[in-house]
Order: sequence, then structure tokens, then C-alpha cells
Amino acid sequence: MAAQEQAQSAYQAALDAVREQARTDHRHWRSNLRRDTWAAFLLAASRYDGAAVELHELRDEERALEAARALDQAHDALAEAFAIVELEGPSGMVSNAQALYEAVTRRAGQLTEMAPLHRATHAFDDLLDQERTIVPTLDGGGCHHPAHDADDSLHALGRLWDGIPDDQWERSLTNEQWEAIDDARNAAQAALNACSGLSPEHSRALIDIYSRSRRDWRSVEDHAEAAQVQVDAARERFVIAAREELSAG
Repeated sequence: MAAQEQAQSAYQAALDAVREQARTDHRHWRSNLRRDTWAAFLLAASRYDGAAVELHELRDEERALEAARALDQAHDALAEAFAIVELEGPSGMVSNAQALYEAVTRRAGQLTEMAPLHRATHAFDDLLDQERTIVPTLDGGGCHHPAHDADDSLHALGRLWDGIPDDQWERSLTNEQWEAIDDARNAAQAALNACSGLSPEHSRALIDIYSRSRRDWRSVEDHAEAAQVQVDAARERFVIAAREELSAG
């Protein structure tokens, strides 16, 4: 009987050891799975953010189309990575992942919106630089370059918007102000149409830029800078939370 009890005890101890090892292995597997899931999400967020920056910085319209497709693919990968984080949990990590996902997506949207305007301003600046290198004719120095005329027209349009007080927007503009703005916009469009080297997309973007006040554009730039701060902060919170979860086992 004693031998049987001893054997049973030894069997139970071995079984407990196997079960404990299985639980330990499962915890390690679970921890490694979550680590890989969180790392994949961080990488996807970084790639999506980088794709948005690349699109914003491009000057070539043809390459911009390819970059826009790459951005869409990067967003799909980020959405998939986030969905896996949602499934794996825990809830605290899901909340941190959502904050990072929203911050990165918000910034990408702002950069995407600004990208055509960015390309247009670069194209127009290049055109102005090219015309500055042209040697003036000897007819009294009275040569007018289309890009310079367009630049003058655009700034005239911008000055109209800058001259509108903030509180007047609440009361809307007068008919005279709208007429002046429309005349300035039409003059700028005609001047841009005379510029070789500018695409219709560039012209539309430039009209859009100067059809908004400088206060408006400063606000856009400020929002873009604030979005970057939010992305960095959300990423840091996610990394800290992930380290704490992994350390806790």
C-alpha cells in the first residue's frame, strides 16, 4: 500500500510538473505572440506615417500617383495590424493602439491634403527661378515674364483674403468683397494659364492656396506640427505600455 501511495504521489508530482511546464510554455508563447503583434503594429504605423511624408514631399506628379497607391496599401496594412491587436488584447493595449492609429491616420490625412499644394508651390517656385535667369531684353527693360505676372496676381488675391477681419466671417462677406475676390481669382487664373510648365492641377492648387487667408494656412501648418507631436506621444505611450505588459509576463 505504501509503495502504491508513493507511486501515486510520484505520478501526481510528475503530472503537476508537466502541467506547470505547459502553463509556462503557454505564457511564453502568449507573450511572444503579443510581442510580435505589437511590434508588427508599430512597424505598420511607422511605414504608414513614412508613406504619408513621402507623398507630401514629392514634386513629380507621376510619382505622386504611385506614392498615393503606396499610402493606401500602407493604410490597409496598418488597419490589419490594428485589428490583430484588438483580437489579442489586453484592453489597455487596445486603447493605446487605437490612440496611435488615430493620431497617425489624422496626420496622414493632413499631409495628403497638403501634398498637391506642396507640389504646386514647388513647381511654381521652380518656374519663377527659371525666369529670373532670363536676360532682360534691351527694349528699356520692360520684359514681363508670365510667372512673375502670375505671382503678382496670386499675391493680390491673397491680400484680399488677409484684409478680411476675423469677426467679419461671422457676418459673411459683402457683395462688393465677393466681386473683388472673384475678379482677383479670375485674373490669377488667367495669368497662370499663360505660364508654360504648370499643369491644371498646379493652377487649381495655387488658386486654392491664395484663396485662403494666411491665418488659415498658418492654422493648417500648426495643426500638422501638432499632429506630429501627438503621433510621437501616442507611440511612446504604446511602447511603454507594451514593455510593462511583457515585463509582467
